[in-house]
Amino acid sequence: MALVKYIAEPGLDIRLAFGRVRDDVLKSTSNRQEPFVYGSLGGETTALVPAVAKPVDPEAQARIDYELAAQVGTKDAWDSFIASHNSGYYARLARAQNDKLSAAQKTRAKADDTRREAEEEVAQKANEFRRRLEEQTSRQTAEVKQRLSEQAQKISKTRGVSFQIRPRRSSTKPGAKWSSPSSRRRPHDSRSRKPGVRRSPTLSSRSNKPSAWPRRKRPSSLR
Repeated sequence: MALVKYIAEPGLDIRLAFGRVRDDVLKSTSNRQEPFVYGSLGGETTALVPAVAKPVDPEAQARIDYELAAQVGTKDAWDSFIASHNSGYYARLARAQNDKLSAAQKTRAKADDTRREAEEEVAQKANEFRRRLEEQTSRQTAEVKQRLSEQAQKISKTRGVSFQIRPRRSSTKPGAKWSSPSSRRRPHDSRSRKPGVRRSPTLSSRSNKPSAWPRRKRPSSLR
């Protein structure tokens, strides 16, 4: 039974078939019987029943190209794969990957547009706020100037005339000491009056009239 089981297996080498028969006989007889093989066979595989040829995969090359395109992962790579393999299972997968990339690019472009619009809106609001602030500042400055001008006009009307105090010009020369008006007297005559001696009558410094004292004659010895 073991020999019939393994000897007709397609593509199985005759040596492997006899080895499997030996194992089954030992197992079934509890090691009481052990078949032996005697012969001289070559190094090639020898099968009593030829092996059935495996069907060729028609999309084997498409699978290899699909793996290469997946490693690149760009839209151009998928377009090149679809151009080479227009139909089949891997062609459908490649189209799905291409559509996925296209949708991602559209989403990214839409997000970029939204971000750009938001930045422009923020910049526009900032410029509007700056313009309003400048207008408010200029308006407040004008109001303050107007109030100050009105207050100055009220003060000038209340006082009537505005005046300015100027410093008094000094008549003294540079470096001279200042003296009070009371000390500015006419210098005394160098000839001081001695007690008990009358002053000779001379003309007064303020008038051409002779002084009250009579003029004395000089001694002849002094002439």
